[in-house]
Amino acid sequence: LGASSTSPSLTEWAEVGGDTSDGSPAFIAASANTRAQLVRMGRKSNYVLGRTSNKTGYFHMETKEANDILYKRCQRKVQKLKSEIAFDKMCCFAKKVNTPKKEKTLAELTDAMEVLKARSSAS
Repeated sequence: LGASSTSPSLTEWAEVGGDTSDGSPAFIAASANTRAQLVRMGRKSNYVLGRTSNKTGYFHMETKEANDILYKRCQRKVQKLKSEIAFDKMCCFAKKVNTPKKEKTLAELTDAMEVLKARSSAS
C-alpha cells in the first residue's frame, strides 16, 4: 500500500542484448571508432555513451555497463580534482577562491561514486 507498491523497483541489471524494464533496448550500438567520434555523438535520455571491452555505444542506465562507465568517469574526475586542490593549497600564487568550489564538487563526486559502487555490487 504506500509508495513502495506504486513504483517499480529494479532487482536485476538489464542485459546488453535485451530490453529494459520499460521495453527500451538496453544497448544501442555506435559506429564510432575513435574517442573524437564518440565525443561528437549526441546524448540520449536514459543512456550513457561509452565503451566497454567489446562494445561501443549507448548503454541504458539499467545496465551494469552504464553503471561501470559512470563509475570510471567519476573516478577520473575525482583524481583530477584531488590533484588540482592539492596544487591550489601548495601554490602561493594559485587562486584559492576556486578551492572551496572544487572541494564541494569533489564531495559530490565522491558521494556519487559510493552510490555507483553500491549499485554495482548489489546484484
